[in-house]
Amino acid sequence: MRTVVCLIILLCLVMPAVAQEPASVVTVFHIKDGQVTPVSSEIVYGGSPNYFLEDGEFIVTSSTAGGTYLKEAWIDDPRVGRLLDFEETEPSAVMMDDLDFTVILPYEGDTAKVSVYDKDKTLLAETDLGGAKNAFCMANPSDERCRGTAAIWGIVLIFVVIIAGAGGYLLQKQKKAGGSP
Repeated sequence: MRTVVCLIILLCLVMPAVAQEPASVVTVFHIKDGQVTPVSSEIVYGGSPNYFLEDGEFIVTSSTAGGTYLKEAWIDDPRVGRLLDFEETEPSAVMMDDLDFTVILPYEGDTAKVSVYDKDKTLLAETDLGGAKNAFCMANPSDERCRGTAAIWGIVLIFVVIIAGAGGYLLQKQKKAGGSP
């Protein structure tokens, strides 16, 4: 019985933790003359903001390589700057052009791209996160989002074989000693 308990404890120590530190995709886009182009993307540790808008000028999405949406958020037009005039009660708006804007979305292991759509859901820009994911995984090789599910199941299989082998060994040892299983 002690052996089984020890093997279970060993398995719990080696298996990856279920809770993982949140990570986010930080993507910078450039907008000029209504054209949106990706500038850079990186994956960093830390949470992402909650986007509370139910409507806006742009929709930003993260999705898998197969196109499954993971997160969708509405954002205001980044070209519109709000200026507060303390003499008036209403802020005024200034329209800018030729600027960068940053979008931060949650990162999951299968997040493959970040896209920007206009209000009519016309694709304006899309960025592939392959390079960002490679850089993140090179810097954080122990992160389970980098190991993939095949590696995790491989580890599980190895430990199942070890436990089964240890159990078989103990049964054989017990039979040779004349004990009953």
